[in-house]
Amino acid sequence: MKHVEPAFIVGYTEPFDESAFNEASAKQYSAWLKESGLACFAFSSHIDLGIPEADRIFARRMDFAGALGAKVINTNAARRDRAETFFRNIEVLAAHAERLNMIIALENPGKRRR
Repeated sequence: MKHVEPAFIVGYTEPFDESAFNEASAKQYSAWLKESGLACFAFSSHIDLGIPEADRIFARRMDFAGALGAKVINTNAARRDRAETFFRNIEVLAAHAERLNMIIALENPGKRRR
């Protein structure tokens, strides 16, 4: 089987906003994958999980990825100065991932800030 890893990463992919992660779009992407003979195992949707609204934003992205069949979703952890918010958010998101039978794969933020 052939797999593809869709990516929705601000600044790295085509422009999008949070309205892209809706049920109708998930159905369309799923149809395109099926028509192409492809499957989605991993999905990239990097955000800083240390921002206050990350739990809500990333949960919607997780739902979207799950609708495409993804079992792994890649994102960034958080800058060190946002650690407290990151740990609050990841607790909520880990529980959501468990409900979706999904793994959250964390990467370090791309830019170092001093």
